[in-house]
Amino acid sequence: MPLQRTLNSTVRSGAVLFWSQPVCESATSAALFNAGERRSVGRRCGAMAIDPDGSLIDADGRVRHFGRPAFEKLAADLERCFVCGVERTVVEFNDEHIVPDWLLRRFQLHSRKITLPNGHQQLYGRYKLRCCSSCNKLLGARLETPVSQLFTEDILATVDNLKEADPTLLYSWLCLVFIKLHLKDREFRADPDRRNPSKQIGDMYDWDGLHHIHSVARVPHSGATVEPSVPGTTYFFEMVDEPENFDFGSLSDYSTLMLRIGNLGIASVLNDCGSVGTLVQEFFSHISGPVSSIQLREIAARLAYGNTLLVSRPSFWSELEHGRSLTIRSSPPTSRDIREIERSELGQLIASSCAPLLERSKTPNVAEKIEQLVRGEIQFLFHDDGSFLSQSLQPPSNAAQQGVERGVE
Repeated sequence: MPLQRTLNSTVRSGAVLFWSQPVCESATSAALFNAGERRSVGRRCGAMAIDPDGSLIDADGRVRHFGRPAFEKLAADLERCFVCGVERTVVEFNDEHIVPDWLLRRFQLHSRKITLPNGHQQLYGRYKLRCCSSCNKLLGARLETPVSQLFTEDILATVDNLKEADPTLLYSWLCLVFIKLHLKDREFRADPDRRNPSKQIGDMYDWDGLHHIHSVARVPHSGATVEPSVPGTTYFFEMVDEPENFDFGSLSDYSTLMLRIGNLGIASVLNDCGSVGTLVQEFFSHISGPVSSIQLREIAARLAYGNTLLVSRPSFWSELEHGRSLTIRSSPPTSRDIREIERSELGQLIASSCAPLLERSKTPNVAEKIEQLVRGEIQFLFHDDGSFLSQSLQPPSNAAQQGVERGVE
């Protein structure tokens, strides 16, 4: 089962409002910094120095880019700011809320709990990550405040705001939320029972794969520009009007994040350069109404699974131009080939994502339904005839079905 997080309550999370696909541009010639890039180690590059771990340091001592070995060291060190790398003993710290404080205030979540991948529950208000005061303020000014202003009570206004905004702004914010989740998991045991030997949850992650997401998340500090071809596939959905208007989860192994913010649902793959969008676009085009929480979770699982199908992966790197200007660039997959679809693999992902809500619903025979999900025999999005299922996990006329319908490929 993939690792995930769920709100500890009866959570509920649209016709597709729109989806975001990156614009590809040609890369320019410059100094490159990516996985294993060591050609410039120990040398200067314009006004920058490159340390033995491949990090790019400016004249003021600011880490403009963490080399991959340096990032892995930072991820493992619980006493350093996750953005700039300064130690807690050197400057004042004001730790960063993992779920942004503006969301906690808007949905009155400070005293509620989130369920972690190990089953442990944590108060949202205390769910924070090591961060110095300077970086906390910077993230607020350059990411949190501008993003919070995009989301209003009026969904049409929100959609207009998102369409008009720089797509790299929301993408950088989604990367920030995602990387905070996973860095925090370095602090939690996989087995919360301290009588048993246990690794930390964070030990299970592919930190090499999280390097790019961290680089994007710290753009407010690094000053880097994110090239338009970098952002991943992001879908936006109108949400069913339900008592619970916040939901939040990650599919950690698949770089996929799901959020419900009021009347808008977001499902995003962070490391595909938009390739997954072309795989699912036709399938999602049949969604003809607002989606429920469990449907949004299924959508996120389908995006995550689409990310596993790519035979050729995009590549990402940071590029220093003229010794000063730093740009995060990407190269799309070299082919559109996908591996063979395994229905049971997709079913396993959907079951893992949706089971927490299903278990808290009034659906009879929940264990059987979850097994059917695992086997790929049922889904929450469409009826057998391919029409959109508008009553998923709502009280149905046929209590035996409870909104769970057999799916189509």
